[in-house]
Amino acid sequence: MDDIKSTIVLFDQEMIAAREYWVSKLSQVKEISNLRLDNARPVIYSDNRCTFELQVEEDSYQKLVKLTNNGSFLISVVLMAVLKICIYKYTSSNMIVVGSPSRRYQEASASPINALAIVDPIDGQMTFREFLLNVRQSLLEAHTHQQYPFDYVIRDVGLEHITHKCPLFDISLELQDIHNPLPDVKNDIALFFVRSSDSLSGRVTFNSDIFHIKSMQKFINTFLSILQAALTDTETYISALPSVIGEERKQLLVEWNQTEQDYPRELCIHQLIEEQVSRTPEAVAIVSGETALTYQVLEQQATLLANKLVRLNVGPEVCVGLCMERSIEMVIGLLAILKSGGAYVPLEPGYPTERLAFMIQDAAVRLVLTQEKYRERLPRQEGYEKICLDSRDWKETETKQQVERVANKVRPEHLAYVMYTSGSTGVPKGVMVPHRGVVNYLWWCIQAYQIAQGVGSVLHSPLSFDLTVTSLFAPLLVGRSVTLIESRVGAESLLQVLEEQEKAYSLLKLTPAHLDFLQEVWQGRQQRWDLRVMVIGGEALRQEKINFWRERAQGVQLINEYGPTETVVGCSVYNATQDKEKVGPVPIGRPIANTRLYVLDHDQQVVPIGVGGELYIGGDGLARGYLNRPELTAERFIPDGWSGRAGARLYRTGDLVRYREDGNVEYLGRTDHQVKIRGFRVEVGEVEAVLEQHALVQEAVVLAQPLSTGLR
Repeated sequence: MDDIKSTIVLFDQEMIAAREYWVSKLSQVKEISNLRLDNARPVIYSDNRCTFELQVEEDSYQKLVKLTNNGSFLISVVLMAVLKICIYKYTSSNMIVVGSPSRRYQEASASPINALAIVDPIDGQMTFREFLLNVRQSLLEAHTHQQYPFDYVIRDVGLEHITHKCPLFDISLELQDIHNPLPDVKNDIALFFVRSSDSLSGRVTFNSDIFHIKSMQKFINTFLSILQAALTDTETYISALPSVIGEERKQLLVEWNQTEQDYPRELCIHQLIEEQVSRTPEAVAIVSGETALTYQVLEQQATLLANKLVRLNVGPEVCVGLCMERSIEMVIGLLAILKSGGAYVPLEPGYPTERLAFMIQDAAVRLVLTQEKYRERLPRQEGYEKICLDSRDWKETETKQQVERVANKVRPEHLAYVMYTSGSTGVPKGVMVPHRGVVNYLWWCIQAYQIAQGVGSVLHSPLSFDLTVTSLFAPLLVGRSVTLIESRVGAESLLQVLEEQEKAYSLLKLTPAHLDFLQEVWQGRQQRWDLRVMVIGGEALRQEKINFWRERAQGVQLINEYGPTETVVGCSVYNATQDKEKVGPVPIGRPIANTRLYVLDHDQQVVPIGVGGELYIGGDGLARGYLNRPELTAERFIPDGWSGRAGARLYRTGDLVRYREDGNVEYLGRTDHQVKIRGFRVEVGEVEAVLEQHALVQEAVVLAQPLSTGLR
């Protein structure tokens, strides 16, 4: 900006009016282009530049000439409007700032060499023609006040402290016909257009320290796609203008979502386990300390309990609470609920009584399976019965009953469980998950992780965490065992179990936080432990978290599995074992069987590869919705307009992601204030709402901070 600073300004009425115009326009601007950078911006300004050519298609140019009556100013208006729409599609910003050189007039005195920051609000419900009129007016006003120096504008809006980049815009647009040269204002990207009698071409110059050329080429391809679509129909709503067309669109919508696979879609979870019991009745199913249960004994005890539950009117769509520590009784109780046709509701014993009371009431629970030690911890509210599965009296009574297969009419579309997650309004929300979605995931899981090739899994996580579904059910579908780790033990105990096993475990499922605890304990140990697959989920994973395990746990497959509770445990997967990257985020990968992933902008339009957007998930793994929350269900589970299947739905995750060139999805962050703590979703709004109920608290703000604790 050195070539501007030498300007001498005479503050007459015209200049004062210009200053007031720019201050009023720019003082409320909170962000500029907000384009995601490929590399971190240097602290000291760098001017390394790269340039490539662009060409507007002849058909688009002819439409442009017709729309503008071949007027240079109006052509610049159209180009500016399309550029702003392109930025809007990339960033979801609703106030777009783009740089422009001052306009060149025949009178030299009226043509100062200056930079202008052109501001326009944008709304997807505007038509392209409406937005054109707005941009035209913005440019006319800017040209009227273009004599006020750009560096004065920066000073007047309080941004003179920003010296490593242009404070007011990242991207500029220049049309040779009407513009002066753009001064050096340290902007990142410059589009320069040249018009001839029958064509419009140009070049793009960008800062190569922070952007890759592929990213810029993709951005310009998006610009040209929007230009073509907008000129074809100027009455098109901005939200409907496609930023992806042709082969890339087909790749994103179709090719990368071809995941159809067969699975036993007409069976429920317990029915698959029953089939396995008939194949391996004497194999060990559950191990807890010194106690082991075979498949046949597990089946008999679960069936006895299931028959009792049926006599107590448990059946399809009936919710049964399960408030127990990790134990053989917990597994028997869970399997019995499924056999009876009911849906289990995990009630974590350590939860506050108020939270347990809400869940019991919300899910209309009339029966809770528990243990003697937790009987008194459960809420003392009326309307439900408690059965302690470790009660001697109950066991003696039930063993006198004849073991008969439970008769019920449960179907795959019926509920398997209702799992409560944190809610932003101050109360948790129950996610309703049917059998079919769980069966689809488990059938994929036992094949993808080759569960049958190991001895089974180690279960260390609470039942209220859907990570447990993998470790508990997958081994039971292939005749392997589940080893239960006592509740509330540390990483030391988990490693001891792994080291004592003579044959490799099939699977260990953890969160990134668990990895830290295990690493602390294992460093310096000489013992070897056998494990085939380590599945990491529940939180965003970085390469730095797994470098230790790549080096120390040779032969172990390191899998990053992603999936909200609303899409049944896992819906995408990435094998990071041989990943060449050693720093940065680990991708969340590609969709699992019968699952579709779409990355969409805030108008629910497909975004280009490499561009951030919200992740939408479709397929057989979707939950039914939120229990007793029809409005929230309608907001988060929307019709799927991309699959072509009647009645298909998509789940809006709130996760910000982008597709990589190799077809893997990369997690970028959240679109809201949700955080993850040891894999558990926590809506800070829920915590804030509870704190604000206290008489002495007027306003509460909750932040998540790192804290080292042991394994649960």
